[in-house]
Amino acid sequence: MLNDFLAILRDYYFGSVIELATIIFWLCAFLVSNILMRHTKSSVAKKVFAIIFAFCCFVSILVSSIGIARVVLYQSYHLGKSPPLNGAALVGKFNVRVYGADEFELSVIKSALDFLPQGVILPNSIRVFDNSHFMTALTFRDREEGHAHHFPDANNICLKKESVCLTNLWHEIDHIDAESLFTNAAVDWLLIASYGDNFVYDLSIDIDDGSFPKNGLWTGYGSTQYGEDMAEWRSMVYLCLYLGCNPQANPFMYVKDRDDLRYALKLGWMLEWKRITKDQYTKIKKLMVAMGFKFKP
Repeated sequence: MLNDFLAILRDYYFGSVIELATIIFWLCAFLVSNILMRHTKSSVAKKVFAIIFAFCCFVSILVSSIGIARVVLYQSYHLGKSPPLNGAALVGKFNVRVYGADEFELSVIKSALDFLPQGVILPNSIRVFDNSHFMTALTFRDREEGHAHHFPDANNICLKKESVCLTNLWHEIDHIDAESLFTNAAVDWLLIASYGDNFVYDLSIDIDDGSFPKNGLWTGYGSTQYGEDMAEWRSMVYLCLYLGCNPQANPFMYVKDRDDLRYALKLGWMLEWKRITKDQYTKIKKLMVAMGFKFKP
């Protein structure tokens, strides 16, 4: 329990650059005002610095307390303490524990898990929540569909009931599996994403931008950062394979800029880093070539 809490504190609270910078700023102001208060000779200045010191102390404690309180709430929801979850079911060929799912959701989860190749790093559990009980990573946002949590020895996936589908499951599983990647894999992906000096990730982008897929990206959400891009790619490639690489029904049908090499390069990356097998790569490449996608000679 304590290890889980400390992991959340590290990964989700101190992992926030903005919050960490805020704490550092106020702690520095706290220390500086304390030093100045101790070394100044003017009584008026001492009072001013004492007020500043007290204010910085108050803000530092407040910011830290709010962050820790949010972590406690986060743990309460996502580690299954509240609300109570249904008993665990062992699902799929890998026997992953699933909580809170009904029979239909269990069948979808089983299909998603059984489709995965050997060697994928799997979650220890998948937890399905009613929308009213779903909490995002430290913030409440209704549009969130799911999260993957990389706790030491406790990788979990949490999904809203309405969001239990093959592509969402594969997306979140990719986040878990991505922890097994070497740094070189991430660097290679970033080099592909910026191929032709066109760097594409932008946190401020409208994730509902209807112009996607484009620039080697499937969705606006995938364009926010490389981790989401990788997860979107796995979910779309797996969907294509799941549908049998059907020329009349596959995700690549919606790509307009088929002369962009990044589609082919990212598919090649998935083969190189064992996200798909050689046979799966060959099937999708054959489909893409027939659809007019550009590959390196």
